[in-house]
Amino acid sequence: METILKEKENQNELSESESKAYAPISVNPTALTFSSAAGTKGITVTCADSGWITSAGSPAWCSMRKGSNSTATISVTKNTGGKRTTGCNCVNGSTVATVFVTQEGETVTYDRSSMIKLL
Repeated sequence: METILKEKENQNELSESESKAYAPISVNPTALTFSSAAGTKGITVTCADSGWITSAGSPAWCSMRKGSNSTATISVTKNTGGKRTTGCNCVNGSTVATVFVTQEGETVTYDRSSMIKLL
C-alpha cells in the first residue's frame, strides 16, 4: 500500500482523502514528567487529518485520550514504587508521534527521632 501511495504521490495523483490519511503528525511537548501523585496533562497534536487516533498498549498506570482534533490528555495513576517511564502514541495512517512519559517514584521519609525510640 505504501509503495502505491509513494508512486501516486510522485505522480501527484493522491486524492485529498489519501493525502490526509498519510499526513504527518506531531505532538507538543514530546515529553512529560509527572510527580508520584496521580495527574493529567494536556498536549497539542498537529495533523491535517482529524481522524488520527491514540494507540492502545500503554501500561495500566498511563493512559492517553483524544480530546479534540488538536488536543489529547495523558493521565497517570499514583506511583507508590520507583521511577517509571513509557511512551504514548498518536497515530495517523502509517505516521506516529510519541510522547515520552516519566513518573517520579514515591519518596519515603523517615523520622529519625522515631526510629531511635524504637531501638
